[in-house]
Amino acid sequence: MIKLKSILINFGGNFISLPRSLRRTILVTLDAIIILISFAVCFYLLEDRQAIYKINSTPISVFIIRGVFLGILIYISTGQYNRLSSYIISKTFYSICLRNLILVLCIFTINSINSSRIFSLDSWVIFWLTTNFLISYLRIIIRDWINLLQNKKYKKKKNVVIYGAGNAGLQLYASLKENKKYRIKFFVDDDPMLQKRVIGSS
Repeated sequence: MIKLKSILINFGGNFISLPRSLRRTILVTLDAIIILISFAVCFYLLEDRQAIYKINSTPISVFIIRGVFLGILIYISTGQYNRLSSYIISKTFYSICLRNLILVLCIFTINSINSSRIFSLDSWVIFWLTTNFLISYLRIIIRDWINLLQNKKYKKKKNVVIYGAGNAGLQLYASLKENKKYRIKFFVDDDPMLQKRVIGSS
């Protein structure tokens, strides 16, 4: 277990040191694999799996490849790979859901124009939910992985106590949480309504 953890840390350190273009290529590849997995889940859940080979003249392989390339094009053009992986926020997940919704609508529109109906509405919902879950979960893993590696650099952290749990204290807390040199021990506040309360995961 310790050896595996050491391997992951070393690999992560090498990943962070890679050029930005190469790291982006890796993320694009992973997202393409996720789209493929989402298609596979939908095909697996189809009641009549043999019917997918009989729809119009569009081969199923063309349908999948077109969906993958269209998805990656939407992700790149809407800035999915511009955000720093270690600073994933809730807005990131809403953006992922919106991008995948655009992807579903685009594929559905193209299929309608070609008179191809491979998926039912339920299948498209499953495809949307699957891509949202897998891509979001991947981003969370990458974020936590990078934060873990950064924490390893600062084994001796400075303990910090924040006086005041108001807006100013919360802003200071959010700023210090991103700085791996400090460990926030607790807040001090004379407001009895705030005592014994928990902020974030601290």
